[in-house]
Amino acid sequence: MKVLVDMNLGLGFVAELQALGIEAWHWSQVGALDAPDGVIMEWARREGLPAIWTSERSCIRPTEWVRV
Repeated sequence: MKVLVDMNLGLGFVAELQALGIEAWHWSQVGALDAPDGVIMEWARREGLPAIWTSERSCIRPTEWVRV
């Protein structure tokens, strides 16, 4: 599995996913640090990657686009 992790989740989060055998990239490794969520999600969509990002909600939803 491959995933993209949003800027609001640290590189440690990516390291934890990688330790579980998940190919994970942090947005800071592939795009502009100040990119809005829409740009990040569009990039993930084009690359065929599910994305994990943060919002005002504090739950994880098991969907293609996971919001933490």
